[in-house]
Amino acid sequence: MGVRTIAVLGSGIMGRGIAYASALGGFRTLLQDPDGAQLERAASDISANLEKGVAVGKLEGPAAAAAQKCLETTRALNDAVSRADLVIEAAPEKMELKV
Repeated sequence: MGVRTIAVLGSGIMGRGIAYASALGGFRTLLQDPDGAQLERAASDISANLEKGVAVGKLEGPAAAAAQKCLETTRALNDAVSRADLVIEAAPEKMELKV
């Protein structure tokens, strides 16, 4: 059984970059963050980066569209980790977040 679904915990700069790469790599990607506003910004930034990649010729349109379809957001930690084959923690270096 291989990795098909990746959960990225934390949607800050690092988390959204990992989620972008994961989705672009064809993995079902669950981007999780308890902060709904942060999660929306991250999803919007990822979409904008995909669009920019197409605009500057670094990505083909179908690849960007496929990556967008691979990306899903959730605020629920249990939801993300229970559906993932691989979990990547990308929360800020604050101990209260990692306990």
